[in-house]
Amino acid sequence: MLAGHSSLRSLHIASHVFGSSASSAIQELLANSAVEEILLFTISKEPTLNLANVINGIAQSTNLNSLKLGGLEPFDSPEILPLVFQKGNFKIVELDLESIPDTIFDAMRAMDRRRNPLVFKLTNRIMLQHSAKLQQLLEKHPEIRLMPLNMPIDKDFKRLCDSNWFGRYLLDRADVPLALWPSVLGLSGIKHDVIHEMLKGPSLLGRGNLDV
Repeated sequence: MLAGHSSLRSLHIASHVFGSSASSAIQELLANSAVEEILLFTISKEPTLNLANVINGIAQSTNLNSLKLGGLEPFDSPEILPLVFQKGNFKIVELDLESIPDTIFDAMRAMDRRRNPLVFKLTNRIMLQHSAKLQQLLEKHPEIRLMPLNMPIDKDFKRLCDSNWFGRYLLDRADVPLALWPSVLGLSGIKHDVIHEMLKGPSLLGRGNLDV
């Protein structure tokens, strides 16, 4: 029924129990509606949401660009993040979970870079559990941005997070106009490490023969 609402853009669903019919309805909704943002949160200790339906719905969706999952413990569908990563229209993924398998980050690191940035918002617990894997992922994929953190992290990890957040993915792109760089550098504020990272990038060094 909800799939027929052409003006529906954002949908938040929280429930103690997701029956099989609800999981199937969510798949149909994602595949056949104009929904751009969906939050799925289960309050039950036993997993009742069929993530296979969610995965199929995401794969078929042409409009979805924001996904938040919460309370799904144990999280046993690691293929969902690589799928989201492949879909170029996605902008943000939020995982309000206690734990996820670190194979997720390995699978994403092995994939080709996205052309557009993708924002991740993770819990502090996940950040602490997988900090090494996340650093490897951010290093390989400058287009991935972690939401600003409210926890102390390693200095190098922090520098990498800042560099990615302020546009490090632009450095390898030859089609970025020079006129854009003052704005990019301006976003970094007084983060000198970020500015240094930008200025040594190949997209700028390759223009070293330009008159200044």
